[in-house]
Amino acid sequence: MKQICSFLFALLLSIPVFSQDKLVSPIQSGAYIPGIMNIRDYENPHEGNLWMLDNDFIFANSKAFNDKHGTYVNEIDLGETIGKVPIDTNVDAFFNRLSIKYITNPIDFLGGAKMLFSTTPMYVSNNIFLRVGNSLTEDLTYSESGGGFGDLAVIPFNLLYSFNEIWDFSIGYSFVAPTGKFEVGADNNIGAGYWSHIVQAVGYYFPYRDKTLAIMISPSYEFHGLIKDTDVRPGDRFNVEYGASQYISENFEVYLQGGHTMQITDDEGEDVYWDTSYYDRLNNFGVGVGYWPIPFKFYLNAKWYETYSNRQHFDADFFQLQLLYIL
Repeated sequence: MKQICSFLFALLLSIPVFSQDKLVSPIQSGAYIPGIMNIRDYENPHEGNLWMLDNDFIFANSKAFNDKHGTYVNEIDLGETIGKVPIDTNVDAFFNRLSIKYITNPIDFLGGAKMLFSTTPMYVSNNIFLRVGNSLTEDLTYSESGGGFGDLAVIPFNLLYSFNEIWDFSIGYSFVAPTGKFEVGADNNIGAGYWSHIVQAVGYYFPYRDKTLAIMISPSYEFHGLIKDTDVRPGDRFNVEYGASQYISENFEVYLQGGHTMQITDDEGEDVYWDTSYYDRLNNFGVGVGYWPIPFKFYLNAKWYETYSNRQHFDADFFQLQLLYIL
């Protein structure tokens, strides 16, 4: 069944299928997913010396795949005898991210900036279902599921600045270590299989000095190492996120948020067998609400967002629940 599934997805992606037992997937989307960070995650707090526990529960569902042209794939052509055969796909995924964060007091030799450090282990589970068939063929179904601890994200340093009470700015570096299970050609991988490095800046503008309204933009650059046991290095990505958060009372927040991930360099390596001139794209947009049941100690956040106009990505809906506790 694994060989059949690999063949079908090869057809979906319009890539050649050879007699090799294990194929590297041409779907290499990078480590950074826009939309997961919340609008005010990198806002400079009034106080330092803070420990925070930030737990995100993320649920995703997809029933559609967009090919390298951005076209929704719902059938494959099996030749003149059988013709075009419809495809039904369903992918469910769950992520539990627990971030342990620390923010220092202002540091004089860094111009009064605070530093943020964090480590984020993540648990991942997924279920994949695929059905192919029409009136001339028997339905062929395939399903697979997996679960376990995924890749580990670490922020070794991030600088937080404030200017004139109306601007906040942060800049930092993070990496994602390939600690999740990964095997070339496996159907139940929960890790990417390579190191990712991200340099990110986040800027805030607060039209009012009480910071009830925050306008955010965050560009980042992402590059990668070789995929485990292969000579494939995924192309670099440029990411940008943006949004606006408004407190309508002391404890209650509403916001809009969008993001884009764009591949900007070729996938490289001797094991690359697909057309590298096609770059993947991921776009999403969503809405959210936040509430402080215990002001500045315990925070709840719920967010829904969906993808659109993607290339070489599954279109998906996401629901995310954040629980933040400040020690």
